[in-house]
This record gives sequence, structure tokens and C-alpha cells, in this order.
Amino acid sequence: MRFPKRGAALLAGVLGLGACYAAADAAELVPGVISFQNSVSPTPPPVSLAPTTLREDLPSITEEGPSPNPATAAASLDKLQKQVEAHKGELGVLVVNRETGEVIVKNNENTPYIPASTTKLFTSSAAISLLKPEERLKTYTALEANNLYLKSEGDLMLAPEQGNQNEAMGYAGLGDLAKKTAEKLKSHPGTFQLNVDDTAIAGPERNPIWKTQDVQGYVGNTTDMAVHQGRPNPARARNFSQTAQNDAAKEFQKQLEKYGVKTNSDIKYAPIPPKATPLAEVESATNRTLLRYAEKNSDNTLMEEFCRRLAPALKVEPNYATTAVGVVKYLGEQGVDTKNVTLHDCSGLDINNRVTAASLVSLIKHDLEEARTQPLIGMLPVAAWDGTLKNRFEKPEGRGRIRAKTGSLPGVSSMAGIIRTKTGHELIFSVLVNKFEPGSVYQVRADIDDFLTALSEQ
Repeated sequence: MRFPKRGAALLAGVLGLGACYAAADAAELVPGVISFQNSVSPTPPPVSLAPTTLREDLPSITEEGPSPNPATAAASLDKLQKQVEAHKGELGVLVVNRETGEVIVKNNENTPYIPASTTKLFTSSAAISLLKPEERLKTYTALEANNLYLKSEGDLMLAPEQGNQNEAMGYAGLGDLAKKTAEKLKSHPGTFQLNVDDTAIAGPERNPIWKTQDVQGYVGNTTDMAVHQGRPNPARARNFSQTAQNDAAKEFQKQLEKYGVKTNSDIKYAPIPPKATPLAEVESATNRTLLRYAEKNSDNTLMEEFCRRLAPALKVEPNYATTAVGVVKYLGEQGVDTKNVTLHDCSGLDINNRVTAASLVSLIKHDLEEARTQPLIGMLPVAAWDGTLKNRFEKPEGRGRIRAKTGSLPGVSSMAGIIRTKTGHELIFSVLVNKFEPGSVYQVRADIDDFLTALSEQ
């Protein structure tokens, strides 16, 4: 879908919450490459947690030792509570034994807090349930007379030239599509009118709240196609173009010229006629692979795109708030505890989102129990190993024992996932810290890590 033309699409700077978000990135709390710390050099995680298979399920529980001691865990929670209070923060926690359902520790587990990117756990659960995991998004061309049509089913990860099927980002390439298209057009000399069919992804491309909350530069458009999500640098989730679809069309036009196909300088928008002749296509990585990328990297753009693609299955209007509400409703119908859960988006950027520690634990428990959602657990970052946890858990005891989704916004630090203790038990946990004072993000993060490490030692 097209985005209205604007004079200056990119913000010259990021102020207010956006500046705080950048500070959170510097603390390795949000996706990005700004860093003031050396990365941790972990030993490889235990084989049981290493991402070695397609499904990446956690193994079945083995009885290697006694169950975690609630009294010992309570002492660790008490320490965390005091640390959070010292930074003027509020704490919600729930830890349960996956095998028995026993509550190990809890604190304000039913109180709603801002979740930040742990919101993505809700999105991914609905996405893998309602979309086909092995489905790929096609980007293709068609011809009618001298009208050449370009259409994508929602691939925001396109490479400008050749695709790389070893990577989720840039799996399919516009250069490859142009080359295939040029081959088909050899028997059709002349100059063509390039038309973009943008009817695949309905609804607005930008969420108005992003501008209000000064996070415009941290998320790309929700649209039909983009080159590297509209990132100037594909390795940096920053400064996204707000005309990403048109940029992709111009890149395709450039690639066509490279392979000898002439087009009019202007690009028009029109749906592909029913009788148009198909020419060529390229395909994205699978939904499963894209979800794994989004979970590991806490990718805001992909999660919003997944949610928009869910709109028809959820039977809701295709926009940010309605799809988020639809996700919560759907998961509630699947048995997830959604009491006191209110979502306004699917990425977690909106500071008006609210979840509880109990709801996150219930969601993870659901994902572990359902065959279709089990692979999600293996997609989560591993402590001190990869994704948004790569530079977390400095104490060696916790490394490789924890898979979790992180979340960060100004005054917010959250984490939810699963711990495999050294005695062979699995604990489902959620930690939500809100309202801590500015400048304490490093310490709050370290305190959460230490708490979870202590649990892993039981």
C-alpha cells in the first residue's frame, strides 16, 4: 500500500522518548549496533539448548535432581525487589515449574505493566498458529501489452540486487527478478510502463503513535515490499525510509535497466489485470525463518507486518490497534490468560501496552504444550549466545541455560522465557520492571540477569 508523499520523510534527529530509546540501544536493550560494552565471550550453550534443529524444541524433562527450592528462590526475589526499589522501579514476577505447575516465586503477577518487546511473544504465537510456517512471500512480474507489473505479497526483506538464500534478510533479490523478467521480455522489444500492484497489504503504513512517542526511526513501514525493510544499512535497524515501497520499485526499475529493459521514468500504481501474462518471480524465506529472525533480533518492522498479514484470519480491520486486539482475543480463545492484557500494537513500541507476568507465563506454557507453537521456544535468544541476549548474563552460571525474549523502553526492562536448571528442571518465568529512574538501565538489566542466573543454579 502506498504512503502519502511528504516533503521530508526522515527525521533529522530523535528527541524525547526516541533519545531514550537510543540510550536503551546503547545498553544493548533494543535492536541495534550502538554499544558501549565489550561483548561477552560465552562458552557454547549446553547441547540441549543449542539451536541445532529446524524445530528447535526444548528436550523433554529429565529428573536429575531435586525440584527448585521456593525458599531459596524467594530470597533471590527479595534481593531483586530491593534492587528495583532502590531505582524507584516497580516489579512484577512469576516463575513456575514447567513440569508440575508449582509456583516457585511470584510478585505482583497479576498487575499490568508496560511489556515493551515481550509483546512480540503474543504476535509470534498467533502468527505461527494462523499462517503457514513454510509459506514464502512471492514477488513477481506480469505483462499486458506494454504495461509491466510488479507485485509483492509483503516481502520487506528484499535485496536490491542478488538474493542470498543463506540469510533471512535479503533472501530474495530484485536484481534476480529483473534478470528473469528481462529474459522473458526478449521477444517484446520496446519501452514499458512499470506499474506497482500494491493491493497485498491493506491499511496504514505508519502508526501515528510512533510520531507522538518519537520512535519513528526505529521501525519500517507496514507495506507490500521493501528493500532491507527500508534500512539505509541492512545491519542497522535505524532511520527507516518512510517511502520504502516506492524506493523498492525504483530499485527494480534500475535493475531492469541493468539487464537491458527500458521503462518510462515515471512509476504508476495499478492492480495486475486478470489476463496479464505472468513473467517471473522470486520468493522470500519461509514464515518460520522470518519469525526466528524477528524473535532473535526483536524486529519491530517484521512483527507489525506479521500482524497485518493476520488481519483476515483474525477477522479485523487491517490497522495497528485492531490487529493487536485481535491477537489478544485469539490467544484468549486458545486458553492463554489474557486478563489485564491490553495491546495497541504488535511490536511493543507503544507505551500504552499492558501485560502481566501471569499472562506471559501462561502464553509460554501454551506455546510449549501446543505442537504448532512449540518451535517458537527454540527461536528465542539464548543467554550470552545470540540475539538480544548475546551481551547479557556476564556470570557464567547462567550462560546457555536461559532462552528468553527481552523488552526495553525508557523506564522499562522485561524478560520472559524458560530456564533449564543445572538439576535438569525447566522453569517458565516472566520479569517486568517499570518506572525505574533514568540512568539505571544497566544496573536493572544486570539485576534481572543475576536473579535468573540464581534460579538456573537450583
